Amino acid sequence: MIPIWVLVLGGVLLLLLLLAALPRFLRGRRRRARLADMANASLSPQDRANAAWDELEDLSVDHGGSPKESDTPRVRARRMAAGIPAASEAVDRIVSDVEHASYAAPDASWKPSASAADLGKVHDELMHRASGGQKFRATWWPASIFRR
Repeated sequence: MIPIWVLVLGGVLLLLLLLAALPRFLRGRRRRARLADMANASLSPQDRANAAWDELEDLSVDHGGSPKESDTPRVRARRMAAGIPAASEAVDRIVSDVEHASYAAPDASWKPSASAADLGKVHDELMHRASGGQKFRATWWPASIFRR
C-alpha cells in the first residue's frame, strides 16, 4: 500500500508541472490558430494579414521586444528586423501586407504575400540569437500570453 503522503505529494507535483506547461500550451495554440487563419482562403485578405502581424508582434514580445503603442507597423518592423537581419525580408513581407490591409483601398484581387514560412524564419532567427534563458522564457513562459 502506498502511503497517502506520497500520493498527495505526487498529485501536487503533477499539478505544478501542468501549471508550468500551461503558458507554453496556450501560446502554441494561439500560434497554430493564427497560422491556420493565414492559410484559410475563406477569410478576408485583411484578416489573414492581421493574423500574420499579430503573430509577428507576439514573437517579438516573447523574445524581449517591447513595442510602443505610438509606433506604426513600419517602425515596429524596422526595429525588429534590425535585430534579425537574416529574416528582414520576411518581416518586410508581413509589414507590407498589414499596411496594405490597413491603409490601401479595398481590392478584391489583392492577396497577402506573407506565409507561415516567413514567420518560421523570424522565429528561427530570434531563437538563434537568444541566450539560453531567453529561449527558455520564450518557450515556456511567453510574455505575449500575459499582455492580451
